[in-house]
Amino acid sequence: MKKLVKSLCAVVALFAIALCLVACAPKDAKAAKEKLEKAGYTAKIMYEKTGDEAKEGAIANVSAVKGSSIGGVVDGVLGGDFFSATLYASSKEAKQAYEDSKDSNGKTSLQLIGNWVVGGEEEAIKAFK
Repeated sequence: MKKLVKSLCAVVALFAIALCLVACAPKDAKAAKEKLEKAGYTAKIMYEKTGDEAKEGAIANVSAVKGSSIGGVVDGVLGGDFFSATLYASSKEAKQAYEDSKDSNGKTSLQLIGNWVVGGEEEAIKAFK
């Protein structure tokens, strides 16, 4: 009986930790943009699907820079610390996109955060979380 209680407590604790980690990521592109702007970044929603379009695949992308204008990103000229995050309709699709980004050595410069696949400067990723 004691083993069952200990096992159950361990499962509940792991579930709570996992829930906290996923809950830290912004729920949508607008929330991500606001979070980055509060951290001092110039952020722009590059695209966002709504309604039936948002049922599968990449549904939003937010790009941000610090130390330059976002127009530089749009024009192909990067300045400052760059950050980009893509939101997927499901965690399964996000994980697949993350796995697809790995090179032949199994390494990637991206991070998987809930339904988001993010990349860029470490400071910006911390601000995003």
